Amino acid sequence: MGGDVSARYNLGSEEHNSGNYDLALQHFLISAKMGDEDSLGMIKAAFMDGLASKADYATALRGYRESIDEMSSPDRDKAKSLGFEEILRTAAHNRELVEKTTASRVAREAAALSAALSKHHR
Repeated sequence: MGGDVSARYNLGSEEHNSGNYDLALQHFLISAKMGDEDSLGMIKAAFMDGLASKADYATALRGYRESIDEMSSPDRDKAKSLGFEEILRTAAHNRELVEKTTASRVAREAAALSAALSKHHR
């Protein structure tokens, strides 16, 4: 069972506000396992208020960490550390390199084709 993380959080909030704490907890558990930090916080609060068990909180925390680990990558971590402006500069630089490489390759292929045509017409 999954669905949209925000929708799950909202359903959990609605159930919580209606006093349906067990159902709210189930929605928050699902969205926490999908990496939603707010849902994890709601489960922690429920645990602190005696509305969730230690096992519920541990399950949510483990699922949250697994989800975050799955979404982590060296490239993503580097992008976060560089900041938005540096990412834009790097992307523009990479785009220029691709364009130059493509133009150079096209020019080489055109020259080779021209030479082959010249030999063929002699």
